[in-house]
Amino acid sequence: MSFAETFVGIMGPALSGLILMLSDVSDGLLITSACYLICMGLFTKLNLAGEKETPRQTKLAAEFLEGWHAFFANKPLMLMTVFVVFLNCTYTVINTSAIYFAMDHLRLSSSLLAVVLSASGAGGLAGSLILRRLRQAWGLGKVFGASIVLNTFAYALLFLTKGPLLFAVALFLCGFAATLYSVMVYAFRQEQTPAALMGRITGITGTCFRIGMPLAVYASGWVIAWWGTGVIFMACALWNLVTLAVYVRTRLWNVP
Repeated sequence: MSFAETFVGIMGPALSGLILMLSDVSDGLLITSACYLICMGLFTKLNLAGEKETPRQTKLAAEFLEGWHAFFANKPLMLMTVFVVFLNCTYTVINTSAIYFAMDHLRLSSSLLAVVLSASGAGGLAGSLILRRLRQAWGLGKVFGASIVLNTFAYALLFLTKGPLLFAVALFLCGFAATLYSVMVYAFRQEQTPAALMGRITGITGTCFRIGMPLAVYASGWVIAWWGTGVIFMACALWNLVTLAVYVRTRLWNVP
């Protein structure tokens, strides 16, 4: 599923670019509407087998509190959420800073930037292809730790980057690590959550995952304005290194 999602994420912008190259841009609207009709036809063929559960007649507040109680009772999931909160801050900052760095410092053209950024998608595809074997060999906890190591190395490479080649290598590692990171987080959450609480736990953890992002992006803008993107890249690398040092000392490191 990760491979399919990454592949579609790469091909979507590519197909959009081809549509925009048509002599009449409005033809793109017809092509898009036709694709929607095809998707609708495929969707009507989808049949889910299984008995429907009778919904419980409970209040929204009670269900919400039940989800929070289950979340606080699950210490491993809470601990994983804390790590994700800190790591997501660096991930978001790097994604925004890298494009600014490529345009402002490397002076890449829009077309060359598009080619270089595709390295991240290629890394994501590579990661999705070997992810299952990595988990079987190392376990979920160590694969998650490996993603932190790769991100630390990738951010350090961004700090050292002077040209598009090393920039592409760093983005490839970022994409590879992102696949390991995201799939392991969501797999862990699903394996730790009862089916009846999946929606509520997903909503709670999803909100927590993003809670530090706005502040991190806002602060990074001031740092870039004062000291440049190099400080951002090195700070994110050190942040991940410190997080890894704490992570390997927790029970999550040995999760199978």
